[in-house]
Amino acid sequence: KICVRNFVAHEGIIRGITYAPNGSCFFTVGDDKTIKTWNSIAPNTPEEEEPLNTILSKSVVTGITHHKDKPLFATCGDVCQIWEETRNEPMHTYRWGVDSLHDISFNPIESNLLASCASDRSVILYDTRDTGPLRKVVMKLRSNKLVWNPMEAFIFTCANEDYNLYSFDTRNLKKPVNVHVDHVSAVIDLDYAPTGREFVSGSYDKSIRIFET
Repeated sequence: KICVRNFVAHEGIIRGITYAPNGSCFFTVGDDKTIKTWNSIAPNTPEEEEPLNTILSKSVVTGITHHKDKPLFATCGDVCQIWEETRNEPMHTYRWGVDSLHDISFNPIESNLLASCASDRSVILYDTRDTGPLRKVVMKLRSNKLVWNPMEAFIFTCANEDYNLYSFDTRNLKKPVNVHVDHVSAVIDLDYAPTGREFVSGSYDKSIRIFET
C-alpha cells in the first residue's frame, strides 16, 4: 500500500473523521478544539495542504458524524452540537448533565435521529427536530462505540467495557434486544456490514470478531 497524501491536520490527537455523503470533502476534529474541512482530491502542487474551512469550537470535540444527505454534521465532546457545513456557529446545542460525550452517530435511515455515548455510562438519543435530547439508557459500564444498523431504522449496537456488545431498539430501551458475548476484554469498536445482517467488533483482547445480528 502506498500513502498518497500526508499532511498536518491538527495540533495533538485527531479524534474523529467523516466524509460528506457525495465524497467531495471530509471533516476532522482534534484536541486543538478545531473542526476542519478538507478537499477529498489531492492538489497537484507539492505545497502544504490547507483546509477548506476551519471552525474553532468553544468546547472540546471528541467525535463527528455526518448526516446521510443534508449538509449537516454533528460533533460531541462537552456537549452535542449540530452544524451546517457553511456556518461557523452550531445550529443546535444539546446538554444532558453529563461530563463528556466520546462517540456520536447519525442514523442512516431515520436521518433526524442520532445517538451518543457518554462518560456517565449512558447512551443518549437526539432528534434534530427537537430542542433537547430525547431519551437515554444507562449501562452498568461505559459504551465505547455506537453504530446504527443500516437496514433496520430503529436498531443500534454499542460496544461496551463489560466485554459485551448490546443491540437496542429505540422504541423500547428498557432492555436490549440482543447481547453479543464472546470477547474477553473491553470492546472498543464495531461496524456493520452494508446488509445489516452482520457486524464486526474489535477488542482489547486483540481479536476481531464477526457476529450475526
